[in-house]
Amino acid sequence: MLQASGRGLLGPALGPDDGTSLALIANLLRGKLPLLPCAWAGVVDVRDIADIHIGAMTNDSAAGQRFLGTAGLMSLPGMAATLKQGLGVEARRRQLRVLLHANDLVVYDGCSVVAHHEWLSGRGESRLVLDHCLEALLRKTGAFSGANALEQAKAAGKFTPVHEAWWTAASAAHGEAAGTRALIEVLLLGRHMEHEHVVAGLAAAHRAGALTADAVALEARKVAEGESFTEPAKPTRGRSVQSQEETDGTVTFLSDWKLSHLAPGTRPLPSVAHYDQLLQRHGRTAGEKEGS
Repeated sequence: MLQASGRGLLGPALGPDDGTSLALIANLLRGKLPLLPCAWAGVVDVRDIADIHIGAMTNDSAAGQRFLGTAGLMSLPGMAATLKQGLGVEARRRQLRVLLHANDLVVYDGCSVVAHHEWLSGRGESRLVLDHCLEALLRKTGAFSGANALEQAKAAGKFTPVHEAWWTAASAAHGEAAGTRALIEVLLLGRHMEHEHVVAGLAAAHRAGALTADAVALEARKVAEGESFTEPAKPTRGRSVQSQEETDGTVTFLSDWKLSHLAPGTRPLPSVAHYDQLLQRHGRTAGEKEGS
C-alpha cells in the first residue's frame, strides 16, 4: 500500500471535467473571481505526480511509503501574473464602459470607442448592422443583394449611391459573384478607415474604371493623407498640360508611387574590376598535361 499525492494539481486534463484546481485557473482567465485574496497554495504538475506513481509501483522499496509531490508555493495574484505573462492580452480581463444616451449606446475600451449602436426604444425592435454580417456574406455572396442588413444600411445612408454605382460596374466587369465579393472587401475597409474616405475612394476609382478593392483602398488612403499621388503631366509639343480636374480621375498604382518617391541614391555603382583576375588563365608549362 502506498500513497502519492500533490496539492494544486495543474496540467493537461484527460477528460471534459476541469476539476477543482483547473477550475481555479479557468475562473482566473475568465475573470469570474469577485476578488483575488493573497492566499498561498502548493502547486505541482499532474504529469510529475503520474511519474511518481509509476516509479513507486515499479520499485519494491516504495511499499508502505507516502510520497508528497510539490513544485513550491504560489499565491493567487502570482498565478494571475504568470498567466498574464505567458498569454499576454488573452489572459487580461478587459474592463469595458457602456454609456446609454438618449439616442445611442456607446461602448468604450479605455478611451477608445469599440462599439456604437442606435438606441431602440420600441418593444421588439431590431437593427441589423451590415458590418457584423460581412464575413458571412463574403462566403455566400448570393445572399448579399437581398440581405435585410443591406436594406437597413441603405435607409440609414451608410450604403450610398456611390457604393451602388461601383458595385454595378464591378459586377458587369468581373461577374456578379466576383463583383459582390470585391464590394464586400471594400466595405471591410471601413473597419480601419473613415467612412467618408472610403466613399471618396470609391468615387475616384469608379471615375477611373478601377474596379478592384485594392484600387479603392489606394484612393481612400490618398484622400486620408490629403495629398495627390499623381504627378502632373509634362508639357509636350502640340499638347497642352492637363488641368488638375482632368487628372483627378486617374489611379496610380502603389508600387509606381513608391518608386517615384524614392530618395536619390548617392552610393556609387559597384565595380567588377576586381573580378577580372578570375577570368585570367595562366599559360600551361611544357610539362603540364592537357586537362590538368
